Formats: sequence, C-alpha cells, structure tokens
Amino acid sequence: MCEPQRVHRWTCYDGFNRKIYKVFSKFVTRDNKDIVVIKESLKTLKNGQCLALFPEGMRNGLAKGAEVKDGAAFFAARTGAKVLPCGIKGGKKGNWQITVTYGKPLDFSQYKGAKDKETLDLITKEIMDSIISLTK
Repeated sequence: MCEPQRVHRWTCYDGFNRKIYKVFSKFVTRDNKDIVVIKESLKTLKNGQCLALFPEGMRNGLAKGAEVKDGAAFFAARTGAKVLPCGIKGGKKGNWQITVTYGKPLDFSQYKGAKDKETLDLITKEIMDSIISLTK
C-alpha cells in the first residue's frame, strides 16, 4: 500500500482548454520532444513521484488506431521507475462513464540505462500487452 500522492501528467494542447486540465496538467504539443518536458518528467520520477503517460498518445488512442510511442519505456528504462498499467474502458460520446482497471506494477529495472530501440520496443510491447489485457 502506498500513500496517496499527486499524479503529474502532460496534456496535449490542441485547442482543448478546460480549467480542470490547467490545474492538474501541464500542456505540451503532440509529437514534440520538448527537452524541458523530458527533464521535468525525469526529475518527477527520480523524486519518487508519479507520472501519468498514455503510450498511445491519448486516452482512447487504441480505439482510434493511434501509433504507440516509446515514451513510457524510455522513462522506465532511464529512471528504473515501475510502470503501473491501466486499462480505460468507456468514455465515448453520449456515455462519458469510464472504468479504470489497474494491473500489477511492471518492473523494468533490469534495463535501467538502456537507450537502444530494441530494448525500448521490448518494454513498450510488454506495457501495451498489459494495457490491452486490462481493457478486455
């Protein structure tokens, strides 16, 4: 069991601008590898704090056929932080109710410091396999 804590997250700014997101998120531009964002994310994880990421780039990315990114794998390999996979079901127009299912933490500490594409792809696949299993 762990203590409740704030979850840091980045939200894509594409004209979507609601007050609640301003309070709980920092805005980024999709597909932009902003060095400030990367450094702040690494600092967050190294300080033992939580960082929420959607490997597919958005909350319903799988349903929309979005390309899976390796950002979560990069941060896990770089910091040794565990990944808590979450499956999100629902949230479609007309029915905004969602169900979030949490999986077991994934530990990729054996890959700490790895930067090669093959390792990041391997980690990403394991993360996404876990997420997909949680959405069924």
